[in-house]
Amino acid sequence: MGLLAGSLLDLRRGERRMALLMGANYFLLLLFYYLLKPARDSLFLVDQAPDRLPLVYILTALIAAPVTAAYARAGARRRLDRLVLLTTGFLAANLVLLRLALPLGSSWLYYVFYSWVGVAGGLTTSQFWLQANGVFDASQAKRIFPLLTVGGIAGAFCGGEITSFLLENLGLDTTDLLAVSAGVLAVSGGLSALVWRGRARGREVIPESGPEEGATGSDLRGVVLSILRSRHLLLTVGIISLTVMTASFVDFQFKTVSWQAYRDGTELTAFLGRFYGRMSLLSLLFQLLLAPRLIRWFGVGNTVLVLPAVMLVGAVAMVAVPGLAAARVLRGGDMVLKYSLDRTSRELLFLPIPLALKKRTKVFIDMFVDRWARGLAGGLLLLLGSVLGLGLRHVAAVTVVLLLVWLLLALMMRRAYVDSFRAAISRREIDLSDLRVRLDDAKTLEVLLGALAGGDRRETIYALDMLVGVSSPAVAYAVRPLLGHEAADVRRRAVAVLAEAPRPEDAEPVAPLLDDPDLDTRVAAVALLARLRDPAARPDLLTGLLRGPGRGRNAALAWLGRTDADEDLRGLVDRAVVDGVLACGEGEGCEGRRVLAGLPWAPAGLGDELWDALLDDADPGVVDAA
Repeated sequence: MGLLAGSLLDLRRGERRMALLMGANYFLLLLFYYLLKPARDSLFLVDQAPDRLPLVYILTALIAAPVTAAYARAGARRRLDRLVLLTTGFLAANLVLLRLALPLGSSWLYYVFYSWVGVAGGLTTSQFWLQANGVFDASQAKRIFPLLTVGGIAGAFCGGEITSFLLENLGLDTTDLLAVSAGVLAVSGGLSALVWRGRARGREVIPESGPEEGATGSDLRGVVLSILRSRHLLLTVGIISLTVMTASFVDFQFKTVSWQAYRDGTELTAFLGRFYGRMSLLSLLFQLLLAPRLIRWFGVGNTVLVLPAVMLVGAVAMVAVPGLAAARVLRGGDMVLKYSLDRTSRELLFLPIPLALKKRTKVFIDMFVDRWARGLAGGLLLLLGSVLGLGLRHVAAVTVVLLLVWLLLALMMRRAYVDSFRAAISRREIDLSDLRVRLDDAKTLEVLLGALAGGDRRETIYALDMLVGVSSPAVAYAVRPLLGHEAADVRRRAVAVLAEAPRPEDAEPVAPLLDDPDLDTRVAAVALLARLRDPAARPDLLTGLLRGPGRGRNAALAWLGRTDADEDLRGLVDRAVVDGVLACGEGEGCEGRRVLAGLPWAPAGLGDELWDALLDDADPGVVDAA
């Protein structure tokens, strides 16, 4: 439970409400999807039979691209908050219409509904994360996004369990789940509206790239050439293509044996709901207990091997003994790992790619690679089943081949990732404002710590900025010597790295920096020392600084002004402290009047009296700040 506890404990003042609203929203979106997913599968299998699944895979692939393009065009013309509400309302209305239409028995409606659920699930999830990137900045994302992920996986588990409960205990029909899902989606839309009204930062956010950017013409040719020239990108696209293709093969096998075991529609829906929900619970436990540790211990280059290796066990079992038990292992391994370990690993794979190329590459993958890989898988399944008349054992054998190729590419990626990341650090190509994951895996840390010891000031600063938020004894050990660096910006960033997860042994080397010539370095030192203290002991620390020499006093004052300090801590800035600041002359350490003028609150209730004195100050910088 360390990840969940760490995320909850690391929520800063003013973040908790927004984080909980967003977590609840993601919970509802995954609840919505996992109510519909077993209903979609059951209705289609009972009406059409499993041999028609390849056709619907191809149909979904063909529909996804134009829908994505239309959504991107709409996003370029509308504010994201309005677009989210419009999309949510449109999808909820669609569900109501589908609920009324499906009982009419037209076969083509089951194809439409199957594809609709896949596209709607992807669309709602994508726009949630786009919204999350608009609400939280990069430093917040590193702490809050793991909590959101936990909320989503919990929603998936509840969706599966609620599906079984509604059908088996309340006597609802499978089609009734559409109406329930529409209600859940409507509540999610209400939460989205609350989030936009309450978010702390009011910046405008639109989708990062439309269909014209990196998707057509010379841009598309440029992306393809970039991929062909980069071993890292070529391997990344290959791994993602095989992930998509293998997922379709695994899905086909699991649904076929599930249909063979449960011919009754209600029983099939309940079984699928239970299975999807419980695999989501295992995914949640894996995400909380194992995934962060595996990435930290073995690095992204090794963890990308885990999913294909686990699925290979299930695929070999399907070749040997085709049946529900083997299919559960195969599909369960896919579900448990794909939405926890594999998702984080894939995000890290894109890290060394320059931001502009990364955006265009992701558009290319979403609109072309994913689409054609899914369509190719559907075509291969049609060839194996309808044309060649081969059974599940042969489909499983082809799955084994795909997984072996996937494993080969993943093995090749281990070295390519380290080389690409080292090159990106030396060229400073990673956009820190877009960095929303903690870089604490073994190989990544090895490269970053090597950059710290390299001696190049700009590379050292760049590596320190990337290490903010990483809690590791190795990082602390490597960063402490930089507290005495000759450059103030290096000292300041070194303290900032240590302050994210301070240890008692940091107090002694950081304490001398309370007298550092650079104010921001001193403020960072106060932040670190304050986090080391129990909240009840912080007033003693701040009182000692506020009544001490000028540099420490000014740093404590600035820290109180820059943080959302409570009234008790603000009350420490009394008339004696203010008088000491105002009485300070022009000597060293007397920037306190500028700090005092920049406070967002009036200390000690002085109000007009204080501001009059600051506005009459001889220093123009003090007047400007006031």
